[in-house]
Amino acid sequence: MVTALTILAVLIASMFLATMGAAMHAMHREQVEATEKARRRIKG
Repeated sequence: MVTALTILAVLIASMFLATMGAAMHAMHREQVEATEKARRRIKG
């Protein structure tokens, strides 16, 4: 029983970390694109 709960907890934690990492990556990519657009606009 304890081992099953531990495995389940590890799976949930890994899934949570994976989704958080994907969200952070997407946000960072959007930020980079926004800064690039701003630079192009400033250079005009």
